[in-house]
Amino acid sequence: MKTAKLLLLSLATGIDFTGPVSAQCTLPCLGRELIVNGDFSMGNIGFSSDYSFVTSSCNPGEYAVDTNANLYVGCWTPNGDHTDGHGKFFLCNGSTIAPSNAWDTTLAVNPHTNYVFSVWVINLIATNPNFCGTGAISQPNLELNINGKTISGVAFSVPQNATWMNICGVWNSGNTLSATLAVADIDNDGEGNDFGVDDISFRASTTVNLAVSPNSTICLGASTTLSVSGSANYTWFPSATLNSFTGASVSADPTLTTTYTVTEAVCDSSISTTLYVSVLPVITLSPNASLCIGTSTYLSAEGADSYLWTPSAGLNTTIGAIVLYKSLTEGMYTYTVTGTNSNSCSGSSSVTINIEQCDVLYIPTAFTPNGDGKNDSFFMEGIFITDFLLQVFNRWGELVFQSNDVNRGWDGKYKNELAQEGVYVYSVKGRWADETSFNKMGMVTLIR
Repeated sequence: MKTAKLLLLSLATGIDFTGPVSAQCTLPCLGRELIVNGDFSMGNIGFSSDYSFVTSSCNPGEYAVDTNANLYVGCWTPNGDHTDGHGKFFLCNGSTIAPSNAWDTTLAVNPHTNYVFSVWVINLIATNPNFCGTGAISQPNLELNINGKTISGVAFSVPQNATWMNICGVWNSGNTLSATLAVADIDNDGEGNDFGVDDISFRASTTVNLAVSPNSTICLGASTTLSVSGSANYTWFPSATLNSFTGASVSADPTLTTTYTVTEAVCDSSISTTLYVSVLPVITLSPNASLCIGTSTYLSAEGADSYLWTPSAGLNTTIGAIVLYKSLTEGMYTYTVTGTNSNSCSGSSSVTINIEQCDVLYIPTAFTPNGDGKNDSFFMEGIFITDFLLQVFNRWGELVFQSNDVNRGWDGKYKNELAQEGVYVYSVKGRWADETSFNKMGMVTLIR
């Protein structure tokens, strides 16, 4: 058996195939298939031949396309095709005229492009050569030709071992716009020059340069678009937080930081990108408050890096962790602050301010300190009062009661004794929250 080697072209791209022709070539990343019916599943179409097509009893210079070579020549191996062992393949009884193209086709090609021409072949002679006569049995000697020139550098012999073997070569198109591909038989021996061909392929050698969306940060609850380019037929993983696991663009809404890997189908190469998920800031505000008209208070927020307050009415500014609020008119007012962290993620919270008319002091004209729990003491009713002083005098001008606590009134006693019924004079002084003062005098009746 011959052990010729297939020496492929060493290209500028660095592709260099050298190895025994009985082994499958190590192929580069390839583009789409250009051969039509390279697996012969469609029968006798998509190619030409110097041989004659037959459907039974294959003689020298003839070929068939079928599933079992043994049906055509009794001593041919009954092996199945290369594709799956059950399909059709090219069956050839070698011609006595050499060289001849057992199979050929013409294709359009791109200039200055590297192409890989690959063929699977098998020796059809059974392992026992006596089945095919008593004479010497030769082995098929084939070449891969493009535009009449071999791309293998040498002829290769197909050993008699009933095993499919791969032969392939690399060809650069140069300025050529078309290529006539051929599996050429250069042996003119009518004995043993029998071979099968299957899974013929001609594809451009290609390079995939994938580019994917860069690593980025999104806010919890948000979504973003991830895109990839440089190839075709993309698959994304993991896909649980994607709107689709295929496509050049997908929408992602992860709840945790996730690294997505996208794989393309041309060269089976992958590239990854990471989405970092930032939690939303939790904004803590100063508590709800009640104020008098005209008074001021500070509102504060924490939990973020920057803050925006709305609405702006009554505030000295709308930005910052601390703002000054001055009450203007009576009513309930709600302010919302939106806090944003360093990843541009935002959270919000609200505070309510109750604005009241505070310079109102209610002073009763009578009280009944009889212990029934109703109107048992004489006191003032008002809010936001400071520097308070209440004094009560009897008709002789004696001070019978005094208090600096607006919430503490006179219980109708004097020197721990029940005071007499009658009319008493009171004096009340103090300040409101806005620093304005009041000073009132009047009479109150004690009723038993």
